Amino acid sequence: MKTKILSLVSAVGLIFGLSACQDPHEFSPTKYDEHFDSMTASFFDDDRDENAFPAEFDYQNHVITIVVPWTYPANTESYLEMADLTRMKVQCNLKKGLVLEPALTTIDLTKDTHITITDGYGIKTPYTIRGEVRKSNNVDIFEFSIPEAGVPAIVDADNHVITLLALEEIGTQLAQLEAAHHATLNPDPRVTPIDWDNDPTLEVTAEDGHTKATYTFTKGTPEKLMFGLREHSAKLAWVKKQSELGIPVYTTAELESGDTRFNGSGGLGVIGDNLILNESGANKAYVLNKKNGTLISTIDLSALGKNSTGFGNNHRMCGDNHGNLLFAVSPVFTGSLQLWKMSGIDGQLVKLLDYANSAAVGNSISVAGDLNGDAIITSGTNGALQFYRWIVKGGQLQSATPDVIVPGGYAAGSCWGNMDIIYTNGSNPNSNYFTIGYMAHNPLPPTADDTKAINRTCQYLNGATNDVISQGTCITSNSVENSGDYIEFNNSKYFIHNVMNTLGYGYGASLLMYDVTARNLETPALDFNGGDLAFTGQYGAAAANGTHDKAANGSDVMFSASEDGYFLYIFFEFRNGYVGCVRCDCIDMNK
Repeated sequence: MKTKILSLVSAVGLIFGLSACQDPHEFSPTKYDEHFDSMTASFFDDDRDENAFPAEFDYQNHVITIVVPWTYPANTESYLEMADLTRMKVQCNLKKGLVLEPALTTIDLTKDTHITITDGYGIKTPYTIRGEVRKSNNVDIFEFSIPEAGVPAIVDADNHVITLLALEEIGTQLAQLEAAHHATLNPDPRVTPIDWDNDPTLEVTAEDGHTKATYTFTKGTPEKLMFGLREHSAKLAWVKKQSELGIPVYTTAELESGDTRFNGSGGLGVIGDNLILNESGANKAYVLNKKNGTLISTIDLSALGKNSTGFGNNHRMCGDNHGNLLFAVSPVFTGSLQLWKMSGIDGQLVKLLDYANSAAVGNSISVAGDLNGDAIITSGTNGALQFYRWIVKGGQLQSATPDVIVPGGYAAGSCWGNMDIIYTNGSNPNSNYFTIGYMAHNPLPPTADDTKAINRTCQYLNGATNDVISQGTCITSNSVENSGDYIEFNNSKYFIHNVMNTLGYGYGASLLMYDVTARNLETPALDFNGGDLAFTGQYGAAAANGTHDKAANGSDVMFSASEDGYFLYIFFEFRNGYVGCVRCDCIDMNK
């Protein structure tokens, strides 16, 4: 491991002197048994989020041990040795009023470093800082299933109990599972068939070789809640910087330039256990394990060709949740909007549409339904209050000429170039639909001045009349919303959309999700601004590398439900930022 690190952030307290006219009882320095709030070390020239190694404090013996993981980066076959820790940077935060000597600069964790803390009474306490490369003690099993028997499972890692969702006999079968990296299992059901009907147990041994846990198994089918999601079940399952997958990081100026070479991420899709992340302009898409974000492979999209800049025509992608992907080639590149369908990861690209149009269309693309059955394809247009709609019946496009739909509720002059339109029923063109994008809305109910736009938000519209039924939360004009999705899950209906921070201020990159079972946008479903998730502002371009996506042509959000109907996955990607997954469930824990 040759990536190294160091930064100094030392909190130094001020010692206040007393003037001759002050009451000597006014100043009373604080005495501390523990002198540090925190201390971390990191490698130089390494921008990974995991590049921050916390210290362990032994106040009795005055020893500070900075623990660096043996496997680094996490979940790889790259390993650290003590020799890798000769040049580190340290962030040190002291209690108020304390002084650290000498100042910490570059530190060699292969050797003992001696420091002294002086408090407000002048009392000095020596400490020794040393490093340690330590193997993980993680014994968690994250995911478990028995695919040959069609049996999913619920893993309670805290109590080391796995519930197999089955009531009938399962038999002797292999299992699939995700466990802590380098943990070993005895027996290992991935290679040794297990009789799951006779109360088996698994012993998991951590990477360190001595931390162990025994998992027990039960069979049963948990009850589902009557409606909706279990409260507090939403958790961030995984998140990754797109740059770590190989997608380039662009500067703010490049993103704002409009140059088609500077594209980045451009859409999500799900095929089986895989999440597909498109790289716009690269003629390449990334295949990730949807349960943990691990990069599995890439999809070659070179058949889409290149444009005059020498970069790929591939511009935008979406999925239909039935194993099909849809790729859009913008008319900016070719003079016509082309839509290409791919069924399965190894499927062939098949041209579904070639529609000659000079308008800017294809910056957004969505599909409701099944592209091999009945579906509705939509795309926003730039400069007009309208969107395009194509109908698919029995897997066949009904006409290359789109229906032109003019939705209500929008103020004159709105721009639809990055708009997303999501129908609720892919078999019914008159079904209700949602719109989301950077457009000004006339308020509901109308004001005396009906043309005065006062908010930017998502809308829920009547598919037969195109009249507005409901409007969502007002979003600042400094942010852009350009992607949404809809799903029916556990007898409830949900709509979600993204929010991108396009400037150095305003609403941070986030998601807004509504329970629309009652046919309105008045009921928030999840809080991405705090609570269990604390999501807002953490995973956009600004958080990843300090840039801002003012062009706002990337980013995506989508739903996907597990086949057993217990889990709802929310996949998101913010261009120049992160890709990740929030997982929820509908399990009734009281039954």
